[in-house]
Amino acid sequence: MIGFVGRASRADADRVAPPLRPTPLAVAGVLFDDLASTMQYVLSGDTAAHFDMARVDDAARLLDSRGDLADPAALHPAPPAPPPDETGLSTRRLGHKVFEHLIFPSRYEPPAGLPGRDEWLADESNALAHAYVLEHDDDRTRPWVVNLHGAGVGSPIDLQWMGSFALSRDLGVNVIHPVLPKHGPRQSSRGLTYPSPDGLVNFYAFSQAIWDVRRTIAWLRARGATTIGVHGVSLGGYVGALLAGLEDGLDCVVAGLPPSDIPSLVVSHATRYRGVADTAAEVEAGASQQLNQLVSPLAFAPRPSRDRLHIYAAVGDRISTAEQAGALWHHWAEPEICWIQGSHLPSSLFGPARRFVRDALTHCGVSAA
Repeated sequence: MIGFVGRASRADADRVAPPLRPTPLAVAGVLFDDLASTMQYVLSGDTAAHFDMARVDDAARLLDSRGDLADPAALHPAPPAPPPDETGLSTRRLGHKVFEHLIFPSRYEPPAGLPGRDEWLADESNALAHAYVLEHDDDRTRPWVVNLHGAGVGSPIDLQWMGSFALSRDLGVNVIHPVLPKHGPRQSSRGLTYPSPDGLVNFYAFSQAIWDVRRTIAWLRARGATTIGVHGVSLGGYVGALLAGLEDGLDCVVAGLPPSDIPSLVVSHATRYRGVADTAAEVEAGASQQLNQLVSPLAFAPRPSRDRLHIYAAVGDRISTAEQAGALWHHWAEPEICWIQGSHLPSSLFGPARRFVRDALTHCGVSAA
């Protein structure tokens, strides 16, 4: 950790991020990132060392034989909106604040014949899509913000920590929080963490995430929405960046603290621990890279114009890392980026990130204020 702070504090022409100012608060944030990363590694039981590489090889061979590796977008067709008779919308409360809880069947299905497909589909909790909704009663054509949460959350409290109540009030927008696969009420006893060293898990999880978010957007459009912005944080930033390469008609995309290259991120974390050289080799193997490319934001040209793309990242990020955000920034032809003097976990909660998101949405016309 000390070595990282020293390197990040030095000016480096090859580093996209500006130097880290090693204030006590910034150093404490870096330490907190490191502790959180270590705890995740310990609690996962080092799944990096135990995934089945044979399944990854089999899946890559099958997809290659079908020509899918040459056309990743074909694996992500635009889903239909859930029909009214399959949706449920109930009123709930978070403290004294009211929101609505949307549910509908996901209907996502992995490609036929892939290993682990039946097991994925057997998870009934994950087969039902959920979203938390803040909607003004007067006008369904108000702009909408799609907020995408980070890893390990997916509960109504996301409406608070992601600033959705404030966005709804200050910009006059409607806000919806899709719950990503295997999170929140979609989590079962077969707990699963991603991004994962297992490229097949990443393919299934992010394919379903994109399917479900696009299905949610289709539901909004079927109800009259015409202006839609997307904001994602961390894991949600990755999904939002991937969405930018697949979904037409988005007015704004803000990727917050985003990973962008899962294999390199997994390897950078794995090499902090002992005895993971074999795992790093497997994650970097051809088949694993091929599956991860099918759900990588770096594999798809963004559909919104450059002035509608925005990134914020933390200089001292030890979880998604500044290099990950920098790679997405380059891929998006270097749009507006906000570098926060801090680390991963607290940065999305502070003023600079909140102001950047609000200003980006306003600049792109995702505001009724």
